[in-house]
Amino acid sequence: FPSHDTDGGRRGTRESNLKTNFYNGVTVEFWLKKSGFDISKSESEVVFDLWNGEPSSSLSCGRILIGISDGGSSPNECLYVTLQWGSTIKNNTVPGYTGSLFTSGQWHHYAISAYNSGSELKIDFYLDGGKVYSTPAGFASSFEEITGPINATIGALQTGAPVSQFTGINGLGYGKLSGSIDEFRFWKSYRSPEQIAKNYWTSVNGGITTE
Repeated sequence: FPSHDTDGGRRGTRESNLKTNFYNGVTVEFWLKKSGFDISKSESEVVFDLWNGEPSSSLSCGRILIGISDGGSSPNECLYVTLQWGSTIKNNTVPGYTGSLFTSGQWHHYAISAYNSGSELKIDFYLDGGKVYSTPAGFASSFEEITGPINATIGALQTGAPVSQFTGINGLGYGKLSGSIDEFRFWKSYRSPEQIAKNYWTSVNGGITTE
């Protein structure tokens, strides 16, 4: 889905719905159900890919890539997030999401918050409303805001990814997600553990049904 920053032709009156400022924080939430991996097609599948259209070699490149990987053999299934800002690429595989989690055929809720804390970048990971992991001190220096014409895809890559999970896999539409996804939420802010725990299983504002 593309970002928008116009309102009736008047630029600057509407903020991008994909604004990615790590000083405010960014949080992604979703429900996911999978029954397994088809490694004959891909050992890695994409959940979310946000990108500002700059090549990975550019100092202006900005990207958030969230995916799941079979890891080659059980029980190495994992969730990972890759953040890129300029020449800095940080790829983090999440302990606590391993084992049969992605092959159980059951619904689970996942949340990832990325934000600057002082001079460092931190990432928090949640499973079914509870925090399971935070990146350690020294993981990365703070990231600046990702700027430019930001677009995002759910369930497939936007372009080739400079991480080992997608070696040899390139281009828009590759790394397709095989499974069911629901209640995808992109927040232009840090969501606290209390906010995630309270709201992961229920609706949050907006035009929603009561059924």
